[in-house]
Amino acid sequence: MWAFSGNRGGLDVEVEDSAEIGVRFSNGTIGSVHLDYVQQPPNHYLELIGTDGTISWKYANGGVRLYRSEENGWQNFSIRKEFERNDMFLAEMSHFIELVRGNEKSKCTLTDGIRALELALAAKKSAEESRIIPINWQGQLDEFSSY
Repeated sequence: MWAFSGNRGGLDVEVEDSAEIGVRFSNGTIGSVHLDYVQQPPNHYLELIGTDGTISWKYANGGVRLYRSEENGWQNFSIRKEFERNDMFLAEMSHFIELVRGNEKSKCTLTDGIRALELALAAKKSAEESRIIPINWQGQLDEFSSY
């Protein structure tokens, strides 16, 4: 993993306001993440790109687009009209309460949380030291299939 980050946007915050992160997976797949609090207007989106197609999500409208190479076209999925953003947070709190009560299994394991923290710390270290930080989870990902 490699990362560049900085606090250059004049936002008067004591953390990085932008970061560019690159990862190379053990199978050779390459991924990238761009994060910033600076861009105006704000633009939040996610794209998953592969040889068979692309999935694209945009925060502005909540919609998802799916491109399938074999069909050579886009399929659009709109957000439900009755969707309320706050419902996501209420569902998360409800799930946590049910976990505490022992009525549900966690959708996010402790291992998931540890891995997310390891990634964030590796990105920070890479940016600070201007070098690639290797992360080796070979044979340690079996717990990810627990959900």
